[in-house]
Amino acid sequence: SPASGAQMSTGSGGLDLDGLLRSLSNPPAEAWISSVVAAPAQALMRGFGERGIAAHCARSLAALDGLTSGYSDPSQLGVDRFLALLGAHRRWPGQNCVVVDAGTALTVDLLRDDGQHLGGCILPGLRLMAAALAGGTDRLGPHSQVAKTAAAVPGTVADHTAAAIGLGIDHAVLGAIERIRASHPAWPILICGGDADRLADMLSPPCQVHHGLVLDGLARYAELARASSLRSTH
Repeated sequence: SPASGAQMSTGSGGLDLDGLLRSLSNPPAEAWISSVVAAPAQALMRGFGERGIAAHCARSLAALDGLTSGYSDPSQLGVDRFLALLGAHRRWPGQNCVVVDAGTALTVDLLRDDGQHLGGCILPGLRLMAAALAGGTDRLGPHSQVAKTAAAVPGTVADHTAAAIGLGIDHAVLGAIERIRASHPAWPILICGGDADRLADMLSPPCQVHHGLVLDGLARYAELARASSLRSTH
């Protein structure tokens, strides 16, 4: 997230750093990075540094901007989850909500209206479940094809394998979310991540997709860091 305001989520596909910088109307003074994997973050830090741009990595904290981590060891909360919670609390202050990040892993977190994170759970994401089935089972074909065909299917049971995989994955993910939601039935669900739209189609309301939730949190983190000691260059 360059300081000029441009935001980009690289996912697992990598980042064309030169292409990103060319797309900006003004060169950034600094960049902020959120990554749960060390190697890509370090590569980005080096890349920005080689281009004369100061780069900083966000990290999970015990508390920030009214958000309080629910982890006994706040550093163990993934930074993307922390930033999604920060973004949710910033965008919807005073709102109880269930924050779901539907990426490679799927995370579900409870955020109370006063900014207290109540904890959450982690399970494989939709595509990762399909890949695991393809990798550990004969005759299903390449995991990319399984992931492609394991799309949302109407009904509760299926009469062919691709649909059965899709339904099984959907049931597993929806079961986890709905079990948490059952204990907080009036809390709306906020969804971000690459599979947010697919997941939103399967969930009953109140449910809202906000693709930029993690980046919103990162932007707020950077804003606060410029006036504090949150900066990290390693």
